[in-house]
Amino acid sequence: MNRARVTWSQDVVETIKAGYIALAIDSKAYLHRGDAEAKFFESMGGAPGGNNWVAVSPNGGAFLSNNEHYYVGATVYQGLEKWKELPEEERKPGLALQSFGDVDVDPSFEKCYAPPEGGLKLKVYFRPLKRDDQGKVAHEIESTDFGNGPINNLMPPNYDHFWISQEEWQAVVPEGAKAGDTFAFPDGLLRRLARLTMVDAARCTTWASPRDQISGEATLKVVAASSECVSLYLSGSAQVPAGAFELGGRLEFDPTTKAFRRFDLVAFCETGWRGFKPNEDQPQPLGIGYELLSGEGPMDRVPPHHFTADWRGDPRGYVDDYFRSE
Repeated sequence: MNRARVTWSQDVVETIKAGYIALAIDSKAYLHRGDAEAKFFESMGGAPGGNNWVAVSPNGGAFLSNNEHYYVGATVYQGLEKWKELPEEERKPGLALQSFGDVDVDPSFEKCYAPPEGGLKLKVYFRPLKRDDQGKVAHEIESTDFGNGPINNLMPPNYDHFWISQEEWQAVVPEGAKAGDTFAFPDGLLRRLARLTMVDAARCTTWASPRDQISGEATLKVVAASSECVSLYLSGSAQVPAGAFELGGRLEFDPTTKAFRRFDLVAFCETGWRGFKPNEDQPQPLGIGYELLSGEGPMDRVPPHHFTADWRGDPRGYVDDYFRSE
């Protein structure tokens, strides 16, 4: 989230490293699982909701959460103080842990958290922008005050991931493409990009746009082609509820290995996010960037927000909806 630079100071990070075992969880999934991990989080009085941090003991039971304190530092520091108040036998090494049973994840959850086999993973950056006094596009500034005076920061981008199935990316570059060729970018893939990512996620996550409010088209032009690389420029536009997005991009495809080396896209909308006063109908420019993820680390495999849009719902129900192209 783009508030991270304000709430996560270096001292908070170092305190977490020294005094905690840090875990990031998808609370939505735990609400629908009955294994040991689900029971552990239920011992806190229910799994925490979105944008929460909770300090707990090894045997469960929440000390403090941001339901009580918005500032993460309060949870971190006061959680440690409450830990120290526990009897020594509950804090010393060798503590006998309560058994919640075996961790036995239902295989049907796996498709919610694994990118599609043979597919592509894109990282998405939502950059909140503004027009300056000269009318030029500029970074937006956010002022935050936690009691020690206002802090002004450039608003960093918010993030998401976008998954492309193998069938979809194989339809992007036709066999035998040569320099000078032009062809349409696949309509179904463009519609999914627009519906799921061309949204007002500048400051927080949001819902996908209704399918019947999406339109657009994009063209690919081959600017260079060899046996090693086909280089393409993308241009186009998309109309979504937030407004009209202009699209551009650069793609590179290896015809020998049948793999993309590059899948860089940008999207810009003059009215893409609702600004700091959403109720006053003063939308501001939004820039969105996309880049290809080639790693297989945990952060490269984080599912798109769409799978957790409704954290009370069952994530398995969102998979087919996510890849629907019509």
